[in-house]
Amino acid sequence: MKRYLVSNVADRPHKKIYETLGKGAIFDLESSQHGWSDFSKAQVGEQIFVINKNRKIVLGYQITQIFDNIRLADDPVWGHQVEATDGGEIRVVFGEPIERVEMEYTRFVRLNNITNPKLDAKSGNMLQGFNCAVF
Repeated sequence: MKRYLVSNVADRPHKKIYETLGKGAIFDLESSQHGWSDFSKAQVGEQIFVINKNRKIVLGYQITQIFDNIRLADDPVWGHQVEATDGGEIRVVFGEPIERVEMEYTRFVRLNNITNPKLDAKSGNMLQGFNCAVF
């Protein structure tokens, strides 16, 4: 089973943006963004770990649902809202918490030997543009 590390340091409100699709939205990514090749392979049942705005990983989630081809529209409160469930290039994953991690992300990266062109190999620090890595 694959596991995914994703970055939400921008504190994007996934739960609010995608609440019309269900509860528990964790992360989204557009096909043009770095990390798409990994993220596009995520499947229900696999695990995902989210780096939050404080650069920590608080929880690990099990993916319970995936929506592909989502199209968003601008929203004055949340930044975006779901416009359509087809015709777009966004994938969003939903999940349930299954593991409490409570760890600074660089330590998590090193402990799990996560490698990615957008992660510094020695320190584990994210480089500009990091979105997703599979491990």
